[in-house]
Formats: sequence, C-alpha cells, structure tokens
Amino acid sequence: MLLQGHNENTKILNMKIKIILNIVVCVFLFSAGSVYGAVPTRTKNVSQKASAKSKAAITKKTNKTPSKAVVKTKKPFESALEKIKSDDPVIRRRGAVEFSRLRDNRAIDPLVELLKDESASVRSAAIDSLGLLRAKKALVKISKLLLNDPNESVRHTAAISLSYIGGKEAGESLVKAMDDKSAGVRHAAIRTIAVLRYKKAEGKLIEFLEKKDVNTLRSVINTLGRIHSVKAVKRVSEYYDSKDMYVRREVAKALGEIKEEKSLLTLKKMLKDAEEAVQIEAAHALAKMSDDSGLDTAHKLIKSSERLIKQGSASIMALIGNETSVKVLEKAYESEGSSNIKAFINFSKERLLARLKLRKKK
Repeated sequence: MLLQGHNENTKILNMKIKIILNIVVCVFLFSAGSVYGAVPTRTKNVSQKASAKSKAAITKKTNKTPSKAVVKTKKPFESALEKIKSDDPVIRRRGAVEFSRLRDNRAIDPLVELLKDESASVRSAAIDSLGLLRAKKALVKISKLLLNDPNESVRHTAAISLSYIGGKEAGESLVKAMDDKSAGVRHAAIRTIAVLRYKKAEGKLIEFLEKKDVNTLRSVINTLGRIHSVKAVKRVSEYYDSKDMYVRREVAKALGEIKEEKSLLTLKKMLKDAEEAVQIEAAHALAKMSDDSGLDTAHKLIKSSERLIKQGSASIMALIGNETSVKVLEKAYESEGSSNIKAFINFSKERLLARLKLRKKK
C-alpha cells in the first residue's frame, strides 16, 4: 500500500512537472511569437512608409502643377503689322487704324502699300493714318487717290488727310478736287485749302462765289478770308445781306481776316444786322482793323445770354475799348454767373487796362 501510494504520488508529481513544462513551453512560444512576429510587421510598416514616400515623391514629380507657360506678348507695332497682312479686310483696316494710334514712323511704308488695297475701307484707313503721321512720302499717292479713286469715301478722306501733310502737290490736287462730283469731297477740298492757305486757289475760289449752294458759299467765303484774298473783297462784300445768316457771318469774318480798308463801309452796315452773331462778327472785324465803330455794339452785347457773344464782346473791348469799356467789363463781371466767362471777362479787362496804360505813356 505504501508502494502503491508512492507510485500514485510519483504519477501526480510527473503530471505536475509536465503541466509546468507545457506552461513554460507555451509561454516561451507565445513570447517568441510576439518578438519574432513584431519584426516582419515593423519591417512591413517601414517598407510601406518608404513605399508611400516614394510613391508620393513620384506622384509629386509626375503630377507637379505645370508652371504657367510664358506667353510672349506681341508688341503693338508687331501686332498691327500682322493684322494688315490678314486676308480679312476688316482685320487689315483694324491694323491700319492701330498704326494711326501708335504714331510710329515705321508704319509709313506698310501703310503706303495699303493704298493699293482692294478694299475701300482699308484704303481710307491707311490714308487717314498716313495723314496723322504727316507722311510726306505718301503725298503724291494720296493726291492721286483724291482725284482718281472710284470710292467717294476714299477721296473725301484723302482731301482731309492732305490738310495734315501739306505741300505743293496737295494744293494743286485740292484745286482740281473742287470739281469733284461729290459735294462732300468738294467741301473737304475747300476746307483743306483754307487750312493750307494755298493762295494759288484764289481764282478758282472766286469763281465758286457764283455757286448757289449755301454750304459751298460759306466754305468758299471762309477760305478766301483765310488766304487773305484782297481780290475777293468786292465779291465777298456782295453777300453781306444774304438770306442765310451763316453766310453773312462768314462775310464779316472773312473781311476781318483780309483787313482791306474798302470793306469798312460794308462792315459798318452789318452792325445793324438782325442777328447778334452777325453784329458781333462785324464789330470784331472792325476792331481788328483798329476801327472802334463796333464798340457800342460790344458794350450792348456783353449782356447777351449767349456765351460766345459775351466773349466776343469782351475781346472787342480788349482790342479797342476805352475807360467806359473798363466799367462795362467790371459790371459784366459782377453780374456774370459762369466762372469761366467771369475769368474771360477779367482777362479782357486786364488786356484793356494794359493797353490804356501803354497809350497814356505814349
């Protein structure tokens, strides 16, 4: 029994030892698994992080926002030059107009080439631009277009453009253009002759005084005054009582420009005209000829409601006024509501005072 008890104790002991050993082995294996399992996991994480960084770098490099392409902006001259070479006449015209704004003399040669363009609107734009550039080089060609181009608008533009360019050839062509079938071209030619003061047009202009068209008559009388045509004084004076108020104004203005003594009587008659505008022009013309016959008219019309007539009256007093005129100007200054007109009146008074002071010294 003792032996049997001993054997059972031994079995129990052995079983405990096995259990303990199993527990130790399990603990060891669990610990080993945790340790050795962590390495590949960490490695994997590190690898994944490295891979992610690599991918991010590649993605960043690949998907990098492209830098804005540097667009080379064309300079205005180059842009206009490109336009006039277009197949579209609208764009060619636009290019010609742009040249006029640039005021660049390099544009003269390209614009001269455009004078041969099949489009009338392009030719007109080129002519206008050449005029603004004062292109003497284009004078002869523009003069020919004034006389020969089939398009009225081109001829009209040519007549105006020549007023900027000038020159002998321009004057001769403008005289011939006075016979153009278009009234607009004729008037433009006459006005340009006035601007250029082309005296050789005098004979043709005097002939045109026979024209019944009042618009032509106004332009012709104005131009004869601008070129100081003494020969035209008698003929121009005949229109002092024209039914057209604007013709009468041009007569007074022209006679004042020419300053011929034999026109004094006509101008004095015009002081009694029914229109204030004509009266003031006549008084001003007399004043420019050192005649004070229109001074009373100026004293009266300084009270006019019309700005230009007030200023005209003040100018007349500055030219031929007396001590009474000083008082008239001072009174007009006090009653005037417009600051601009007040300034003009005051300026005229200062001119008058300076002249009177100078006269006293003499």
